Amino acid sequence: ALIHAHRELAERAGPELGPQMLLRADALLRERLRDDRTGFDVLRQGVGLFPANEEVYEALFERSTALGRLDALDSHLSRCIDKALDPQTAATLLARRATLLEGPLGRSQQAIEVLTKLLQLRPDDSNAAARLRRTLRKARRFPDLLLAIHKQLQRAKEPDERVALIKESANIWEGDLRNRFEARDAWRKALELSPHDAEAAAGVARTEQRLSAPHLLSEPPAASAVDGEPEPEVARGPEPEPSVP
Repeated sequence: ALIHAHRELAERAGPELGPQMLLRADALLRERLRDDRTGFDVLRQGVGLFPANEEVYEALFERSTALGRLDALDSHLSRCIDKALDPQTAATLLARRATLLEGPLGRSQQAIEVLTKLLQLRPDDSNAAARLRRTLRKARRFPDLLLAIHKQLQRAKEPDERVALIKESANIWEGDLRNRFEARDAWRKALELSPHDAEAAAGVARTEQRLSAPHLLSEPPAASAVDGEPEPEVARGPEPEPSVP
């Protein structure tokens, strides 16, 4: 009954006063009645009513963490996204859910899905794009990561941003996928855009040297930049059969 009454009052008050009313109700429940669980329900109702209000969401996140109910928070955000009435509200909720999945819940695969949806609504959101690339790298989904970089390159206008993205792809081709042909081409593109870039120049020199010395292609895999795991060896063709005299 208490939750229902506060919800009705807050809904009537609108977005200017409603969130503060719900926050006061939560404070009363927590400080006077020691009822954190009911406070959680009040704040959850608040996020549903006022999805754009950061203060109510932060209070709900803190309560969810304290009560060990982050899964319930994630489910609630998912429902709110489905019910969002406009793209801006949906994007705000998607960004929150992605942060929750990336961080406390540690669910990279779901975070990738949410960030992909966010970028569909906000294709020019460079922060979301960087988060998606970071999460794809953490999940070791390198083909998808290269595709994400390609899409970002199509939207990037500043030369420095384009060079940084091309160098990122070059490092993936060379260090993670062990494809030095693609790596060399990517380093060359970076050097064409930025002729004085020392990293790109070193990348071109390094990959060209290794491609001109085939025995270097059989070197043991180096430690990965992610998780400290060994990298897969370069794929080789079958050994030639001995000729019959």
